[in-house]
Amino acid sequence: MPRIKPTMLAPFIIGIAAGLRSMTPPAAVALRRHRRLAGPALAIAALGELVADKHPSAPDRTDTGAATGRIVSGALAGAFLRSGPVSIVGGIAGAAGAVVGTQVGYRLRTALTRRFGTDWPVALAEDALAIALVALAERRQR
Repeated sequence: MPRIKPTMLAPFIIGIAAGLRSMTPPAAVALRRHRRLAGPALAIAALGELVADKHPSAPDRTDTGAATGRIVSGALAGAFLRSGPVSIVGGIAGAAGAVVGTQVGYRLRTALTRRFGTDWPVALAEDALAIALVALAERRQR
């Protein structure tokens, strides 16, 4: 069984977070890298996503467009996670993590929503998990 190298673990983790909440990882990375315009703009988009995700008309994350956006988000967050030059390996690991986060997150949220009969507590727990995963990935890079 292939092992994940330590240099790929943090980008993979932030990719999983992108599979759960697509805007949170790039917002965190942009804010940490002190982007004057990109950081705050992406943070506003991430907050908007946290609100919009609770709306019944929000598209399934596994729809082609939504899944593609999550994979791109994970790739970008993984590539830019480390200070310094862009990491292609980090981008690949971030994209792979986003695929895992998208699929596992969808299945888990669907199952838990059926079990509890309501989506809100599950969605809030998923928000918290995505934020915690981003914090973990950021911490592993220091």
